[in-house]
Amino acid sequence: MYSDARGATACTDCDAGRYSIPESTACSDCPVGTYSAARGASDCRPCPMDTGAPNPGMDQCVHCVAGTIGSEGVCVPCPAGTYMPPVCENCQHITSGVCEPCEAGTYASKPGSTWCEDCGANSIAVGNGLRDSGGTHCVSCPNGSLAGEGDLLGVCVMPAIIVHVDGWSGVVVALVASLGSIALIMASVVFVLWWRRSQRRREALQKLEEAAASTSAARLLACIAVGEACGVKRSAMRTFKDRLLLLERRYTGYESLIEAVAKGDTVLVRGSWLAEQSGRRMRRRQDLPDEAFWTPDELRALINHVPIVAVSYCWLHPVHPDPLGETLRILRRALQLRLSCKGE
Repeated sequence: MYSDARGATACTDCDAGRYSIPESTACSDCPVGTYSAARGASDCRPCPMDTGAPNPGMDQCVHCVAGTIGSEGVCVPCPAGTYMPPVCENCQHITSGVCEPCEAGTYASKPGSTWCEDCGANSIAVGNGLRDSGGTHCVSCPNGSLAGEGDLLGVCVMPAIIVHVDGWSGVVVALVASLGSIALIMASVVFVLWWRRSQRRREALQKLEEAAASTSAARLLACIAVGEACGVKRSAMRTFKDRLLLLERRYTGYESLIEAVAKGDTVLVRGSWLAEQSGRRMRRRQDLPDEAFWTPDELRALINHVPIVAVSYCWLHPVHPDPLGETLRILRRALQLRLSCKGE
């Protein structure tokens, strides 16, 4: 109420949409965003949710139109990516009082939208987030990918890879992921091949070491005598080829004979010379052949009585032009059988 005349005995009520403070002389319009519904108001009230007072001096608030939302008593357009549908009478269509964000896969590109539009085929909506609701525009999925459905709505799906797309950055991410997968597969294949090759090499070296463990002179002579397989170091086998070119090698002692066999030398001695050097009459000179071979028992007996054992080179070389792989087998055979060059 107010009084605009001196000596007044009563105050006048302000009209609806206006208000006055105590002891005032005039009424004032309610500011924008507020209202007064009855006469004689001393203040104005703010508009409730989803309403606004766009002009001063309003006696009631109006509902915000579709696509707008009440903010401090003023209806403002919904921001891009959100919408506000029309308010229904006698129902609870919208009661949140805020603009609803567009669902995944839909978008609202302009402020003040009253609904959200669906993206076209093979496109997804992006905006505030890569997969969040509130899309403001659509982007096409890169080649080789498809727009997801259901739980994957709002993302582009590639084979075995789900790529969140945001313009060109999504294309780059998809390409890098594909190349990374190919590189990982190739690296795995190379590692497996390298590991298998290393494993085979370790096994071969282990077998070689086990074979070389039996290269002592005593062990080699013993395994030859009983017909077992003997391990020979590769260095000895390399020098054996040069030694085999000698037409004749003579050894005049038991230890020298063992050393010669261990090295892979071919040992040849003529029977007549053997009889002369032995100094014993275990056999008559005429009974000894020019080139002799002995069985294991005869060989042991011969070693115990004479310092020399003979193996014929002329039998080894013509029959086996490449003796490196056959030498030990032939020596074992020569110690077990009586053979001569003519017999072969």
